[in-house]
Amino acid sequence: MKQLPNILTIIRLAIILSFIAMLYLENNTFERWVFLTLFAIASITDFLDGYLARKYNISSNFGRIFDPIADKSLIIIVCIMVLLKDDMLAKIIIIPIMITILRDLVISGIREGLATQKTIIKVSKMGKYKTTFQMLALGFLIIGSYENLFYINCLNIGIILLYFSVVLSLISGFQYMRQSYKSINN
Repeated sequence: MKQLPNILTIIRLAIILSFIAMLYLENNTFERWVFLTLFAIASITDFLDGYLARKYNISSNFGRIFDPIADKSLIIIVCIMVLLKDDMLAKIIIIPIMITILRDLVISGIREGLATQKTIIKVSKMGKYKTTFQMLALGFLIIGSYENLFYINCLNIGIILLYFSVVLSLISGFQYMRQSYKSINN
């Protein structure tokens, strides 16, 4: 049981690597559903490894290092893949995706810097909500297309959720910065 969160992180990293192959597939309905399924599995492993680690008070150096890498890689790589999917969609979502990636890089940098001071900033509820909405948004954007009304609605839902997740990203980013302010200014 102690290694299960780490195994889930490794599975997530392997799935993320498989996304590279997805770049070379057609953007048809079948491939999008495969991509969505893999993304859903990766997202579930993200939830489960954190849940199990907290519930059973399991921590390891591997988890502290690779879980955040897997989490950020999942979001950033899928954001880039969604941008590459369609030029018209890219124009609509480029700003929220850039904000999402920038926020994640800033917070990761702050966390890394504070780790050298042995200061740990825990994930806030707002940060968890942000991640949930990001993953939902990306799921809808993965499956959505301009094929028919169902897939167009998926795109529209994904766009709305993405913009909402950016609002949550900015709020939770501000919370992290406020929490870390004293440590950063010492």
